[in-house]
Amino acid sequence: MVTIKSHHVLYRNERFNCAFPSLLQGDGEILLAFRRARDPSWIHEAAGDWTHPDRWATHVDARSHIALIRLSPETLTSDEEPEILPIDPEAGDQDPNLFRLSSGKILLSSFAWYPLPSGMLPLLPAWQGPDNWSPEGVGRLHLCWYTFWGGYTRIGSADGRKWSSHRYLPGLPDSKDIVNDRRPLHGGAPRGRVVQGPDGRLLLATYGIRTTVSPKRSAHLFASSDEGANWKFVTTIASDFSGKVECTEPSLVVDSKDRIWAFIRSFGIDDKVLTVCSQDGGKTWSNYQVNPFKGHPQDPLKLRDGRIFLTYGYRHAPYGIRARLLAPDLSDLTQAPEIIIREDGLGPDLGYPWAIEMDDGNILVAYYFADETGNRHIAGTLVEL
Repeated sequence: MVTIKSHHVLYRNERFNCAFPSLLQGDGEILLAFRRARDPSWIHEAAGDWTHPDRWATHVDARSHIALIRLSPETLTSDEEPEILPIDPEAGDQDPNLFRLSSGKILLSSFAWYPLPSGMLPLLPAWQGPDNWSPEGVGRLHLCWYTFWGGYTRIGSADGRKWSSHRYLPGLPDSKDIVNDRRPLHGGAPRGRVVQGPDGRLLLATYGIRTTVSPKRSAHLFASSDEGANWKFVTTIASDFSGKVECTEPSLVVDSKDRIWAFIRSFGIDDKVLTVCSQDGGKTWSNYQVNPFKGHPQDPLKLRDGRIFLTYGYRHAPYGIRARLLAPDLSDLTQAPEIIIREDGLGPDLGYPWAIEMDDGNILVAYYFADETGNRHIAGTLVEL
């Protein structure tokens, strides 16, 4: 029996577009990290020249940053303004992914965009031609262009108040440089859970193009043997050499048989969920499986009783957030009933859920949503199992 208990607004500000949340249990608090960036539509509204019913928003911005707030587990509110993590002075930070290290410190994985002024438009073929890659493609937004700048990790103190500088991942093998001979493709973009493998290593999945395995984006694995201080490329998790299917935004979970699963967002097959499995700690992976349900991206939370609570955004009418409660060994992946967490979204620009199991056994699912004004904010739902 699954009960949807209540919906909450975890953070909202009309001046900011907020998306891509991540949750982590703290000492008597819940840490909520998310990508925050300017939302200039309030200026248009104030001038009286804004008529679009679905407030326009972009996922790249020159001043995009990671914000962190501390929620009360009882009220799911915060008395403090968000803390802004120190940014890369050259690039805008994107999706944060939080993980508690065995030392108690926090690992954050993310990626960054490098903004290019519109005056550099004539130089774009050298920077980002048709054979180059970025996770969302290059767009002319706010009179700027953007190029992918790389995936990175950072280490934070146990309370999340102090952070190391950005440490970019190693270059992705067989990938085209972001800037020829000057900047490699640093790791690809992470969006999803880090896990500790059966051998004790930390495993981080990313997505990017390796020309030897696919002309389109594929999912890849990096590993760390020193609590996230250094990372090494391991292998490609999933790819399609035909280029018909793209494998993006992988998130990892370890099942009851110590197998590592990757849940992957697909392009090219009607948003169906992909899964791949490794039975040897991530060294080799099965061929990807196309599952009969849609959603992206997916967040697999391993519960204390071993079951896996899978959440995902649903970007088809009726728009919203959905979930499945899966067996510890994922044996019912395709048969488990779908749970509708909410279906009142105003459009497809929503989702990217992240869930935690709270001390009282309830599950808090955070995601981004748009209200009646079109403002993108961080919302949350309490789910009782």
